[in-house]
Amino acid sequence: DIYEVGEIWLAADARRRGETIGDLLNQQ
Repeated sequence: DIYEVGEIWLAADARRRGETIGDLLNQQ
């Protein structure tokens, strides 16, 4: 999948907190 730079940054930030990309998408 292709993500925008902002989405990649958010996913990386969430991953540092131990969250999954799925959790991040559910929060949006």
